[in-house]
Amino acid sequence: MQIYYNANYINSDELKISSSSRAFKYGDGLFESLLVINQNPVFLEYNLKRLFKGMQLLEIEIPEDWDNDFLKASITKLSKKNRYKNARCKITVWRGGEGLYKPEKNQPELLIELTEHENKYFELNEDGIVAGLFDKMQKQLTPLSACKTLNAIPYVMAAKYAHEQNLNDVVLLNTDGKIADAISSNIFLVLNNAVFTTEENNGGVEGTMQQVIYEHAEEWNLKLERIEITKKELLMADEFFLTNAIQGIKWVKQFEEKRYTNEFAKKLTELLNSFIKKAFL
Repeated sequence: MQIYYNANYINSDELKISSSSRAFKYGDGLFESLLVINQNPVFLEYNLKRLFKGMQLLEIEIPEDWDNDFLKASITKLSKKNRYKNARCKITVWRGGEGLYKPEKNQPELLIELTEHENKYFELNEDGIVAGLFDKMQKQLTPLSACKTLNAIPYVMAAKYAHEQNLNDVVLLNTDGKIADAISSNIFLVLNNAVFTTEENNGGVEGTMQQVIYEHAEEWNLKLERIEITKKELLMADEFFLTNAIQGIKWVKQFEEKRYTNEFAKKLTELLNSFIKKAFL
């Protein structure tokens, strides 16, 4: 398998990262995940917006040529080298150089990896997932919490807890006790034909799929509002589903003792696939 590393396309087993790497030592970096369909990165502009926000917060320099065209061309070329038509893409950026906590420099290193992916459309899970609540490690209310940093410990522990409890996913809380997000997804609720998702700056990751849906809500005739969500709202909802850039939508059939339907999740999956067909196929 070929990967992209600092302007070079190399075999993955040729990648050499020093033990002094700041990504390894301090988690001093960020990552993004997205779909590649027909060798085109899907919704890349949303990932770059979040990536650059994180780089600015970490004060990692953003090279002038790191724009949508550059990343798109690099991902497409990598897809062709690997002969992947559809793939899952992971972009990792970290601060180059060595040093202790104080960096020696602020230039970035860039790694792009692909994993072959079968589907070119989003498929709603046939059987709804069972979700629970993870409250042992809260998300901090800081601007950086909206980005995908290389420190993903809360999500690692949440995933470990879900596995131990025979759950498919869990909801994480912020330090105010409100809903932040799920393990790798954002949260949407449907109540009385209205759709709700979490507020911005709530401690959860600022989801790319969440943003896509929010920005196209009016076009798709969706009554969508961002609100503060608590466990109470979860238990009141008619539908509860999760969104992310790779899977699209996953509907939840049960949270604790509450059970949910999935009619709106089906409709939204169809809307997303229609959009992808027009924009990327």
